[in-house]
Amino acid sequence: MDDTRLQESVDLALSCNSDLMDTMIPWALQLERTAEKDDGKTVDRCWTLINSISDTLKIAKKEADNSEKMAHYIADKAIKNAVTRLATQMRTQNPQTPMVAVVLETFFSSPQSNDKRKDLEARIKAKMGLSILGASDESEEFTEKVEFFEEKAGELALEFAIEDAKKMVDENLRMLAMA
Repeated sequence: MDDTRLQESVDLALSCNSDLMDTMIPWALQLERTAEKDDGKTVDRCWTLINSISDTLKIAKKEADNSEKMAHYIADKAIKNAVTRLATQMRTQNPQTPMVAVVLETFFSSPQSNDKRKDLEARIKAKMGLSILGASDESEEFTEKVEFFEEKAGELALEFAIEDAKKMVDENLRMLAMA
């Protein structure tokens, strides 16, 4: 029996970063104990099993990474849509007060509007994170979670846009007062 091959198998299994390691470590120790008594075929079968588990863990990790990327993509898309909807709603309201119209025009249509949108989206994402998409309530369907996320993103977009608009108005009034 080749002890180095057995040790490589155990090392490979232990190198996998997973919750399954809690069960793998005692199993690997048991394998070491029984390998002394068994022949090389048992070691080969165990090594094949360890490699299979290792491959499964790698696939699971890749799927988890892909799921996280998908959640980020959905969150980004939902936030961008919320900001776009807010901009469209603001434009279609056709405000009666000239100052409000100027602020909205500056906020959503000026050369700096793209930067303002990106800043707004970044602030929403920082405030929300992915916590809503990854909620632990198993009874909720994913579509319901996404709809709830979109609703919250819309509320935050409006809240942050109002804060930014107030700051712009205050700055403009200060500049007018100085003139």
